[in-house]
Amino acid sequence: LEMGGNGPTIVLADADIDMAAAQVGAGCFANAGQICTATERVLVHKSAHDRFIEGLVKAAAQVKMGDPFDPATTMGPINNAVAVDKVLSHIADARARGAEIVTGGNVASGFATNLYFEPSIVTGLTRESLLNVEESFGPIAPVLTFETDEEAMELAASSPYGLSAAVFTSTIKNAFAFAESLKVGIVNINEMSCYWEPHIPAGGAAGTQSGLGRTGGRHTLMEMCDLKTITVDITR
Repeated sequence: LEMGGNGPTIVLADADIDMAAAQVGAGCFANAGQICTATERVLVHKSAHDRFIEGLVKAAAQVKMGDPFDPATTMGPINNAVAVDKVLSHIADARARGAEIVTGGNVASGFATNLYFEPSIVTGLTRESLLNVEESFGPIAPVLTFETDEEAMELAASSPYGLSAAVFTSTIKNAFAFAESLKVGIVNINEMSCYWEPHIPAGGAAGTQSGLGRTGGRHTLMEMCDLKTITVDITR
């Protein structure tokens, strides 16, 4: 039973920043952010923030909104008006708390419906912001900064969800230190948080609001099975 996510992507100081920005852009804006494992919030080392934002702005500029059936389209609309209102309320909350809307932040104009939303980047967030603690399910890249690994882990744990996460780093030791500590069911290293293949087990960490059990490969079948144990003493 998969119940949603608010997966953090952590960009360490030693990461390939340009690559990380491109991957985060894909993770935030693919399917207009309507994937439970989408990149819902981005935690970037303070020293890499400005360069990362530059790369993320480039990724947002490459998004082509339009008809989902048009092969040239890279991002379609949000599912319904209620979902759009939720995204708008999260952005309004961020503004009220002093965040900066770097790009986007509004319903896109020039389309047949008001369900198209601009690819948006928000920085200067506080950990109490709705963009940090709740699942927005829209094309938003909320960015927070940290200075120490401990602070990054605290920020990552500030949401009740535990479905997926991503870590960008050039050091395998750092990668596994975060992967082992993050309370999520999926951790992708140097890859967007929504990367998945059908044979890989996927699901939320125990004790979080991301559900229980696993799907993917044989795990999907096992979730639908009612196991029975039969013991026979063949000596009698």
